[in-house]
Amino acid sequence: MILSDWLLVLLLPLAILAWYRFDLALYAVLALLPTYLLRFNILGVPTTWLELAIYILLLVFLVQGKWRDYDWLKFKSTKGWLLWVGLWLLAALVAATVATDKRLALGILKGWIIDPLVLAYLFINELNLASLKEKWWRQVIMSFWLGGVVTGLGSIIMAVSNQTGRIYGWYDSPNVLAMFLVPILLLTGLCSLTNVFKINLTVAQKVIWWLGIGIMFLALAGSNSYTGLISLIASLAIFILLTKFNRPKFTVGLGVGLLLLNLLLPVVFVKYNYWFPLSHRNDKYQVTSGQVRLVLWREALEVVRLKPILGLGLGEWQPYFLQQIMPRLPEAKQSGLAIELYYASLFPHNLLLTTWLYLGLGGVVALAGLIIKACLAAGNRKNLIIPLTLLFSILVQGLVDTPWFKNDLAIMVWLLFSVFLWSDNQTVEPVNSKLV
Repeated sequence: MILSDWLLVLLLPLAILAWYRFDLALYAVLALLPTYLLRFNILGVPTTWLELAIYILLLVFLVQGKWRDYDWLKFKSTKGWLLWVGLWLLAALVAATVATDKRLALGILKGWIIDPLVLAYLFINELNLASLKEKWWRQVIMSFWLGGVVTGLGSIIMAVSNQTGRIYGWYDSPNVLAMFLVPILLLTGLCSLTNVFKINLTVAQKVIWWLGIGIMFLALAGSNSYTGLISLIASLAIFILLTKFNRPKFTVGLGVGLLLLNLLLPVVFVKYNYWFPLSHRNDKYQVTSGQVRLVLWREALEVVRLKPILGLGLGEWQPYFLQQIMPRLPEAKQSGLAIELYYASLFPHNLLLTTWLYLGLGGVVALAGLIIKACLAAGNRKNLIIPLTLLFSILVQGLVDTPWFKNDLAIMVWLLFSVFLWSDNQTVEPVNSKLV
């Protein structure tokens, strides 16, 4: 059997585990988010190991009738959340229709939109049915810790063995590795400070736990991703602020402020042709990452101006940039900059611009609605400070990169929204309650 066959066979024990212990199977999938990089073709349809694992969970969930165990209509605020989720999904469906490359668009729709929503649905149902909520949360957090440690350690080993400069592991870019590790580092590090972890971990377990966090941090530092490191520092500052000023007006103001900054930063920087002093330089081509981003931002803003309602469609930015924009760019006459633009043009390196180009104005409105809804849910709830910090860390990275628009990143975002949705229907905790 070839490697891909063996990997598919490994889905069988996952299916058996899901049948008898659905919770453990869910934890396993959460620890294996990077397996979306293991790609297959089944009956001519492209898929990934992670996607197949998600739909095995869904199949078991449906066959066993677990969906009957909880009445979603009892959710007091589900309607408000479903409005924004529905708008996001509708915008994605329209964007897939608008896209020229339907095969690529449908693949993105499946992997970045539908699959994360399916797993989020399973996640929130399992969360609600868990009898021991604290134990359940510890298992979820440990699953992410395990996935982060394996990814971090694997990335370090690969960098040493291949003698690469910046660490990127099995991802195609150091920044993608950073976007995966930062939320997990924040989750596992901040949760270690809560009473639940302090009480339930032995000294030996704490040593192993912090050793794993150290491995993840070393991998992040080795990626030399300025965006990731700045996001980590900024998120820690935001966490401290939230512990002092966790009120709906403050959380919403902070969320809206970060969203506006996502839009204003490209506009202002392009206008003044300015980039941060921190910028990676390609000495071979005498080009900096700042130069590349400014060109991408400038052209992305122009496309948004020309196509403000529908954008370009799912997956259409890079082919549009390479075929319609690159031939007329004065920067393309510089061979080094042209090469860097070619490889960096998968996204415009800004969360809001990517959302607008991929999903149109409807996607931007849905994104804003979901963020504001999460901020309102977190207001006055100390136990949501950590999830809100993770969400804000993604917005901070989104200033100069494109989190969310990857299989694993999209899943982490929607699991966060699941936490806010579920908590939105619980009794509001007093402001001076414990974090966990």
